[in-house]
Amino acid sequence: ISFNIRKKEKKKDQVNLNVGAGRYEIEGFKSLDIYTPHYYKNKESFLKQRIEYDIRTNSIPFKDNSVDNIYISHVLEHVENKYVINFIKESFRVLKKRGVLRIACPDSEFLFQVSQFDNSHWDWRINSLSNKKRFMTNWSDVSQYDFLLRELSTPKMRFYKNRIDNKLIEIENAKKLSYEELCEELKKDLKFRADHPGDHINNWDFERIKKIAISNGFAHVIRSKHRSSVVKEMRGKDFDKSHPYMSLYVECVK
Repeated sequence: ISFNIRKKEKKKDQVNLNVGAGRYEIEGFKSLDIYTPHYYKNKESFLKQRIEYDIRTNSIPFKDNSVDNIYISHVLEHVENKYVINFIKESFRVLKKRGVLRIACPDSEFLFQVSQFDNSHWDWRINSLSNKKRFMTNWSDVSQYDFLLRELSTPKMRFYKNRIDNKLIEIENAKKLSYEELCEELKKDLKFRADHPGDHINNWDFERIKKIAISNGFAHVIRSKHRSSVVKEMRGKDFDKSHPYMSLYVECVK
């Protein structure tokens, strides 16, 4: 048996990116993010801490074949399909051979499945729907699907204060749809809103991400696990901190 081990540069010599970093800094990773007052006090302090990068309008600001690893956690659900496709294409461009793109995002297929019957999975999200600044939850009428819509299509969720009224999804109608039909319906006609950057407007599962990654040249696409990467640089306590109860982890290897 022979092993083709990927030889790595010393960590200090690597170029590792944390895309859509927000308040989430990782040692040894450069933090890329869009400037928004929602997350940062002012542009001057932002530029001292971050490399400005808007996934919707910019190319990744690095040269071809110059990056070792890219980590992007809970970003893809906030932007439209075409920008996600371009980001994955850009990741392939800047990564070195055998470089790794690690994606974490809500697992839409899993969340759909756990919302099909009475169970306590969503207990972990009760605090979120109890936030009176963002939600006006009617607890006598709340259902599994309200939690599901909060994660997959926030602007179409009935209890969300910043919802888009003419795009609301009726719970009973949503329950009649198959998984594929619901996914399409939930992201239909939604766009990123700069004044509500935390909205989830898109949904992803492993097969959809894999299809895009393979079509853009990645040699291997695998379903990963919480804090388990094919490279040591993306394992451990600094990674996968956001919502492990609902997350999908995918690794794309160039």
